[in-house]
Amino acid sequence: MARTAEAYFASMMADLPTGPAWPRDRDGVMEAILYAAAVELADIEARGERLQEEADPRTALETIGDWERVLGLPDPCQGPSPDLVRRREAAWLKEDFTSGMNLEVYSRLAEGMGYAVSFREYRPFRCGRSRCAGTHTLGPADQVHKLRTTVAGPRKLRFRCGAGRCGRDPLTATIGGEDLVCVLRREMPAHLQKLFNVLEA
Repeated sequence: MARTAEAYFASMMADLPTGPAWPRDRDGVMEAILYAAAVELADIEARGERLQEEADPRTALETIGDWERVLGLPDPCQGPSPDLVRRREAAWLKEDFTSGMNLEVYSRLAEGMGYAVSFREYRPFRCGRSRCAGTHTLGPADQVHKLRTTVAGPRKLRFRCGAGRCGRDPLTATIGGEDLVCVLRREMPAHLQKLFNVLEA
């Protein structure tokens, strides 16, 4: 825990020589200079401790703009975020996301954005390759390139104490799922025919 200005000042005063030339009067010029230095030292120590939180986009405050610049944010699919909570979420999602070709990756991506999703892969029956009683769909062979994603309703963003700013951030906000659909269309393989169902609450 960072030391306070009072702690620094007390330490400085204790290190001063003794004698009539070194009064301990708090209203003196020397004491005022030492106290000003103590305030700066306490601020430097506090900011040094804060750096540990700035190293993680989920807790960044002063460096959130740097995180966004390095990660190429704001995301065109999500647009600029007016509140700090959503900016942190977007930065963490971009930092943590590793692209891939399996549905687990996209499920984690959706979960990171605050949505629950389910996927249905279309697998047409193929003679000589498919087995009877398998999980197949009837239809033409080009259905093999279809993927239906069902988004379980909109997500709600709520004001968070310690992260939200009073007077600037809304208490609640509802996002219908358009941001997730946009991101999935971009991240999923280009050869897929992507179908989406966004369920209402």
